[in-house]
Amino acid sequence: DILSVEDLGSWQKNTYEKAKFILRMMNKHPNRNVLFIDSDAIVWQRPDIFKNIEEDIAVHYFPWRGKEYLASGTLYIKNTEKMKSLVQDWIFFNEERINTGDFEQKNLQELLLTDKWKNNVSIKKLPPEYCSIVNLTKNVYPIIEHFQASRIMRKHF
Repeated sequence: DILSVEDLGSWQKNTYEKAKFILRMMNKHPNRNVLFIDSDAIVWQRPDIFKNIEEDIAVHYFPWRGKEYLASGTLYIKNTEKMKSLVQDWIFFNEERINTGDFEQKNLQELLLTDKWKNNVSIKKLPPEYCSIVNLTKNVYPIIEHFQASRIMRKHF
């Protein structure tokens, strides 16, 4: 599904819609898992890795950050009641932090480290080919490539 959303007045508010969109898709397609890909991405090859994921969630972590930093441009979530609860918590977490300037992906990472979730969610770390960033990810032939429209567009909000 592709959904156009209205501008909510700030880049941060607009990105916080990701969690709400994912929850809507989980409810709309109760028998299907969700693969979210940012709208500025191109899928160059069939993303076969998602056929066999057993973990609750699959994300890529940026290796060039000092501390592991979750990338949510490519995000796979099993459609279970547990994961719906996690996404609902993510929505709430985003709403609590609306004035902090934190990105939704940082909020999701911090949520996954809370006592409620850190031992309750299995995480598959996606290889860089599944969240390749143009001009940043080196020595990788991308399967899903992101063009980071945020670097240009967030200046306009």
